[in-house]
Amino acid sequence: MESLYISCVNFNGFLKSTLEKKWEIYAPLKVMDSIRFEKIIDPAAFGGIIFDGVRTDQSVKSFFFHTKEIVATIPKSSISPVKFEKRIIMGVKGCDLHALKVFDKAYYEEGIIPEPFYKERRESTYVISSDCGYSLDSCFCTLLDSKPYPTEGFDLNFSTLKDGFIVEVGSNKGEELIKEMGESGAVLSDVTPVQMEEQKSNRDTLTKKLEEANREFQIPKKFDELCKIAFGSKIWKELADNKCVQCNGCLHICPTCYCFLLYDAKKDNLSERVRIWDACINAGYARVAGGANPRPTLQSRLRHRFFHKFLYFVQNFNMYACSGCGRCFKVCPGKIEIRETFRDINKEVKVKR
Repeated sequence: MESLYISCVNFNGFLKSTLEKKWEIYAPLKVMDSIRFEKIIDPAAFGGIIFDGVRTDQSVKSFFFHTKEIVATIPKSSISPVKFEKRIIMGVKGCDLHALKVFDKAYYEEGIIPEPFYKERRESTYVISSDCGYSLDSCFCTLLDSKPYPTEGFDLNFSTLKDGFIVEVGSNKGEELIKEMGESGAVLSDVTPVQMEEQKSNRDTLTKKLEEANREFQIPKKFDELCKIAFGSKIWKELADNKCVQCNGCLHICPTCYCFLLYDAKKDNLSERVRIWDACINAGYARVAGGANPRPTLQSRLRHRFFHKFLYFVQNFNMYACSGCGRCFKVCPGKIEIRETFRDINKEVKVKR
């Protein structure tokens, strides 16, 4: 993987050049007490871009999988994915890159018929990720054998140094961006040993801090192994009876949830086929013709949420459908915590033995 160095001044010059070419640019900015992806339309905003922060409050999936959109009209369809020239999303963290990998498995990768809307947006977007500069009390990527810095899935990755960035090239599209930087007049240079050591020190320090913060949630079994013996756990009923209010917040904020609902809405002489996000917590999600429902109770639906992310997806794709971002815990009124849930199940299993 090629690594180069670029100063802040040179990178801002590249961004200005891309704005002049009418590229769409989104980056994490501070909005009140929140870090959010915002569209950059003025070079004056460059100084406010947060590269060395933490994951944004909203997930990156909303750029590729819209909350609501018309996907066809009936009887005659003229709907197709909206095309844009080029789009850059900057400051994407490792947890959201993992989430995009989950979406790719479901909607895009070789061997399946790609979902056209997702495919168009994915191929037209350049993803510039960046290392986390700190962590939140809800972050637990290290429990899932991930790191607080990207290792794959990016076009370019930026590691913040004192006066600039180490730029890692991760794809052919990343090579295209490097070429664009050169054409804009930006100067890139080889990374020095001192700069490499600074990057390594920053990464090691945050990784150790995260591991220490999650030490109380360490359990001997992997989450998928624990799921295999937790189907009949009383924990699911306790969560359903005492904590979950079925608000769907956890699933809508989750960067890896990709389920949807299609419905038809009449407009003038046409019927529009509309796609919206759906959630497996909903009572009607698994209901089939005749009213039968394999998951009629809230506790069975809660259990399914965990099993899909930590067992079924592992069995099908050899990876967790959870990124450890902790957004679900942050929005949950009942404060249902993935880490606590598995820790409690592990304790229950120990007592039974």
